[in-house]
Amino acid sequence: MEGVGREIRLVARPQGFPGEDLFEVTETPIPAPAEGQVLIRNAYFSVDPYMRPRMNDVRSYVAPFTLGEAMTGGAVGRVAVSRNSRYGEGEWVLHQLGWREWALSDGATLRRLDPSAAPISTALGVLGMPGFTAWYGLFVLGEPKEGDTVFVSGAAGAVGSAAGQMARIAGCRVIGSAGSAEKLEWLRELGFDDAFDYNEQRPYTALAELAPNGIDIYFDNVGGDHLEAAIGALGNHGRIVACGSISRYNDPASSPGPISPRSPSEYRMASRLTTKDTTDTKGCPLW
Repeated sequence: MEGVGREIRLVARPQGFPGEDLFEVTETPIPAPAEGQVLIRNAYFSVDPYMRPRMNDVRSYVAPFTLGEAMTGGAVGRVAVSRNSRYGEGEWVLHQLGWREWALSDGATLRRLDPSAAPISTALGVLGMPGFTAWYGLFVLGEPKEGDTVFVSGAAGAVGSAAGQMARIAGCRVIGSAGSAEKLEWLRELGFDDAFDYNEQRPYTALAELAPNGIDIYFDNVGGDHLEAAIGALGNHGRIVACGSISRYNDPASSPGPISPRSPSEYRMASRLTTKDTTDTKGCPLW
């Protein structure tokens, strides 16, 4: 196939908040698949919070992005040319080859999608990694019980919105935080019992008002003052699902810990809190 395709590359490491100058859009020849390969025309790619730490050259649970190469991550596309007997032309697939118009694959890591089952874009959302993260974090790690009060930070995001809806289905009372009036309205449309704007009200004050009897589960996507407030609001045997800490991702250096009189370790000892991390999926056969 003749022509050129575009891809987005990371060309420098960020210092604080990322700027457009860290990226470049590059044109490359559309690759020709060899025997056993498929050529995919991408329709959607995902921009996820975990990508921000990957822009730094530091050790993490996922390898950092390589400078000068296309950003990798979830994408959905259609097989345009196939020289692989397992995939036919026209099939929709999910892959991790990232931010490019055309992707070449040997098929080993592709996941076939059924466009009649759901919109294909949901493979990057509620029916993909964010939805699985919400389910795994809430039910496997958080272990909700009917009547529990669940606080979800970053509740308007892909993971948070799914976790909140799942908690409501499980019979829990759900409180969410988000950063605008429009997002709060959407959370209420999703069935959240209460929500607050963290730009207008501090999490500590909001939780004292909305959950005067405390919370049972904190699904943490934010860290920072949200985590500190949640630790103070958790009751005995409360559970923290450590999913993300997006409020800290742009910090150039490690920030101080909680400023409350009692440290998180003291709260955990006093209330027997449990903290579990969504990146630890050992023993889970479903992903």
